Amino acid sequence: MLTSRKYISILLQCLICIGCAGIIHSLAADTMTPSAAGNRVTPGQPARELTKNELAQFLTAARESFGKIRTLKTYFVQEKHMSIFTDIIEARGICLFRNPGMVRMDFTEPFQSSLIVNNGSVTKYEFVEGKWKKLDPAGKEVLLMVMGNITSWLRGRFNDNNLYDITARKNGKICLRLIPKNDEFRKYIHYFDLGINEHQNGLEYIVIMEPGKDYTRIDFNKDVTDSELPVDCFNNNGPEPTPISHW
Repeated sequence: MLTSRKYISILLQCLICIGCAGIIHSLAADTMTPSAAGNRVTPGQPARELTKNELAQFLTAARESFGKIRTLKTYFVQEKHMSIFTDIIEARGICLFRNPGMVRMDFTEPFQSSLIVNNGSVTKYEFVEGKWKKLDPAGKEVLLMVMGNITSWLRGRFNDNNLYDITARKNGKICLRLIPKNDEFRKYIHYFDLGINEHQNGLEYIVIMEPGKDYTRIDFNKDVTDSELPVDCFNNNGPEPTPISHW
């Protein structure tokens, strides 16, 4: 039987391996005021919360504009901020997306690993002692559920599964806040912040805010859309992932 704790544990493992980009807030989850830690608003212009009608219109428009993107290649930088450590834990990598159901997340430094989702199947690889090793991730069904959620976000479908209450603020660009409806879920994840790019057809960042001061921030950069990404990039049947040099 799948418990909330097990789902959330796998969710955290998965999201730590997923790239987008980041803004972070040190205020309570019910406030929409940006904090100094991740302030990316325009100086001198206070953020304005969208009305329910504005939010509904945006979500409809985002689904259409995001849906037009056939492929995405982007680099990401992930920062893990933990109150028990002074240093920020940083990793870098590449994210590939092919609409509608193929996603590949590759960490390139300081370690190498690859997580590939291909239309209903998920595979994880790690580069250990000079060679790739194909792993059988624990909780594969839950991992697929989580990755389906991430894939939906990349397609502009922010609440298809009705897991979240959504609010939004705007200061030049729009930031969505997804607050888990499940009380048990909120014990581990207070909210997600999703930054929308200026063209409103892609994500700039995801922030995963945990209770206390811990959070994960992942920044996208150098986005390339609608380039040719061969299906082989997402092949997860072999003993190792297709080499990065092939794309």
